[in-house]
Amino acid sequence: RHSAQVDGLTQASNRAHFTACAQQAFKDHDSRVSLVLMDMDFFKRINDTYGHATGDWVLKSVCDTVKAQLRKTDSLGRLGGEEFAICLPQFTEDEVRAVAERCRLAIAAIDTRPSGFHFALTASFGIATRDIGGPLSFEETLAAADKALYLSKNEGRNRVTVYH
Repeated sequence: RHSAQVDGLTQASNRAHFTACAQQAFKDHDSRVSLVLMDMDFFKRINDTYGHATGDWVLKSVCDTVKAQLRKTDSLGRLGGEEFAICLPQFTEDEVRAVAERCRLAIAAIDTRPSGFHFALTASFGIATRDIGGPLSFEETLAAADKALYLSKNEGRNRVTVYH
C-alpha cells in the first residue's frame, strides 16, 4: 500500500494518492481549502550541469524542507518531475500565502554543498483557494493554481502568486 501511494524518490504522496486525498478535502463544502502548486526553477539546468543524482538529491531535500513547514493535516504530493502540490484545508488566504512564502524562503536557504556542489535553489508557487460554500471543484482550483504558478514563472520566478 505504501509503494502505491508514495513517490519512491521523495517520499511525498504520488500524483494519484495526492489527487484522491485533495478531492476528499474538497467534498466538504463547509470548509475552505487551498491548493499550492510549486515548481523548482531551472531544474533542468541542475540535472544537465550537476547530473541526475544531484537532481534527485535536490528533490529529496526540497520535499523534506517543505514537509517541515506543513501541519500533519496538510498533504504534499509530487505531481511529476519537479512539480509538487500542497493541499491546505481550513486556512485563510493570508495564512496560505504565508505558508507558501515560508516554503519559498526555506528552499532558497537549502545548503546544497552536501550534494557535492554549491548552487542556488529557488521555486515558484501558485495558490488558489475554494472558499466556504464556493463552487470551485478540485479540478477548477488546481487549474486556477496552475495559472497563478504560470504568472510566478512569467514574472521572474522565485515568487508566490495568488489566483484572483
